[in-house]
Amino acid sequence: MSKIRNISFDEEDNYIYQKLRLNSLFKGLNLTDLFALAVIFGKIVGIRTQLGSGANARIKDSSFKNSDIDYLMMAIGVDEENSLDILENDDEYITICEEYAKTGIQILSEKSVEYDFLDNLEMEILRYFDEYIEED
Repeated sequence: MSKIRNISFDEEDNYIYQKLRLNSLFKGLNLTDLFALAVIFGKIVGIRTQLGSGANARIKDSSFKNSDIDYLMMAIGVDEENSLDILENDDEYITICEEYAKTGIQILSEKSVEYDFLDNLEMEILRYFDEYIEED
């Protein structure tokens, strides 16, 4: 397995993450959990957006390694590449998830002002897990 690396995102996205964490819908979520939600929403819409050249490490590997979020990222990487070989290189599946999160954080930022967002969020996450995670 390759060297473990941190999760990165752009400064503009960092601003959105910090702003959303102040929103009552996301209050109490840590940055890692909010990143996971962003990944899921990016994956749901199926759009990956490359990070800018100014992307910095924001989430330390110790916050997600060997956790449900790490396994979620691995599952998304395997689904994306249609191969287990991606698990040999952390950088590959983390990059895929960073790109989905870049799209997803924009969606979360826009949707968080909608009244029924929380109900839809719960339904989307359950649907995603049913479809992708519990297929085993």
